[in-house]
Amino acid sequence: VAAIAMFVAASCAQELENVGPETQGETVIYTASTDVDTKAVLDGVVSKWCGDELITLHDGTNAFTFYANAGEIPTSTVDFIYTPGEGQPEFTATEVLAVYPSGDYSADLAGKKVGNVVIPHFQTLVNDSYPATAAVAMAYSTDKATLNFKNATTLLKFKVAGDDVTYGCIAAEGGISGTFDLAYNSGNPELTATEAKQWVDFNKNDEFLSKDATYYVAVAPASLNK
Repeated sequence: VAAIAMFVAASCAQELENVGPETQGETVIYTASTDVDTKAVLDGVVSKWCGDELITLHDGTNAFTFYANAGEIPTSTVDFIYTPGEGQPEFTATEVLAVYPSGDYSADLAGKKVGNVVIPHFQTLVNDSYPATAAVAMAYSTDKATLNFKNATTLLKFKVAGDDVTYGCIAAEGGISGTFDLAYNSGNPELTATEAKQWVDFNKNDEFLSKDATYYVAVAPASLNK
């Protein structure tokens, strides 16, 4: 495979500022606006929300999935909404841990940690962008008004040197994909491997990768020395 690793772009997805929540009956809304570099798609050098977006807010007992439809054009501002369905709890929490992407997380609110965070072993590439739900970000809030997401993963940026590349693997010393515990760590999220692999496999839906495109995979921070 003619894949050439160019560099690691650390903390490519950094902050969200959420204003809210506003309660409308049983519906809770967080208005999320991106700062400079935030998930979910790259628009030039800025990462923005796009399409259907999901985050999980956890109060230590219950996990709440907040949904946003950001539209087809990447945008810096989007409303995340939670409306409890039948048998689902109402959202009344003040202290929360928030994680992107949405998932089945356990939470230790006192320790500001979540478990069962997954960085996929296999990632489907996107020309000049990255598989958004592979990147992980975290926030902690006690004011029921703001969420400042901090990136927990890093992006490995690379190009391919040939015309016939459809599949590849990037390997490193240390666990870069798999299952992790995630600690808020005073705003510098820290991943601890619980069941991790030292590689990420990738393709582009079995299409040929373009020499003219730039590709990214999301990985846990690690030493890339070969």
